[in-house]
Amino acid sequence: MGCFTIPLGAAIIGSVIRNKMPAHMKMSSLLLMLWGGSVMLVVDHAWNKEIVAYPPFLLSENLALDLLLGVAMTLAIFIVWGIMVYAGIARNKKIRASA
Repeated sequence: MGCFTIPLGAAIIGSVIRNKMPAHMKMSSLLLMLWGGSVMLVVDHAWNKEIVAYPPFLLSENLALDLLLGVAMTLAIFIVWGIMVYAGIARNKKIRASA
């Protein structure tokens, strides 16, 4: 169940450095995907009654595997975001070249 901690940590760090990034980097899109993914993972775990009020709270039997899954999901989000940023830059270059 610790899988949502990695995208959540990335969302917190991204929120802190958001204003320091150039506008063409589309940080708002990245943060929406990271925060949304984290919230949906929490909702999924709550829906399946995996979040409990007694120890180990948010830990499963195999924490390393959960964290690896969180890394994989976060990397997938970053890849999709990178494609979006690249597509936006390419589109802007095409528009400027035709003008």
